[in-house]
Amino acid sequence: MKQRKTIAVLVGTPDGFFHSKCLSGIIRQAKKLDYNVAVFSAFTLSDDRSKHQIGEENIFNLIKSECIVGTVFVDYSFWADTVRQKVLDMVCEIPGFNMIILDNEGKRGFEGVFANDRVGFSQVVDHLIEEHGFKDIICLTGSDEYPIAHV
Repeated sequence: MKQRKTIAVLVGTPDGFFHSKCLSGIIRQAKKLDYNVAVFSAFTLSDDRSKHQIGEENIFNLIKSECIVGTVFVDYSFWADTVRQKVLDMVCEIPGFNMIILDNEGKRGFEGVFANDRVGFSQVVDHLIEEHGFKDIICLTGSDEYPIAHV
C-alpha cells in the first residue's frame, strides 16, 4: 500500500481567526490531493527561556521526520522572535527541506507568500467613509519591520 505524503504546518497561534482559517484551507486542499497534514504548535510561545518554554519548543523537532515532504511556516503567528528564529534554524538544518513561508517575504532561500488583504481593507475604509462619514482615519498596521505594514 502506498504511503500518503505529509505536509507539516508550523504555526505559533493556531487558535486565532486568520490562522485557523489558513489551517482549514490547507487541510481542505491536502485532502483533495491525498496528503496528510501535521500541525505543529505549542501552548506558550514566548521569549522566556524557562525550562518549560524550551521543553514545549521540542515539538518542532518532529519536523525532521522522513515522512514530511514539505512545510508551511506561518511566520507572523510566531510573535516571539526567539522561537521564530529557533524554528527556522531547525528547518534550515534539514538537507533538501521544502518550505513556504506564509505572510512574509522569503527567508533563507525559501519562498514567501502574502495573503492579499488589500481588497478587504479597502472595503472597510470605503464603508467607514461612505456609511459613517468618517474623513480622518488613522491606521495602525503593526511593526515597521513587517512588510505587510507597508501595504
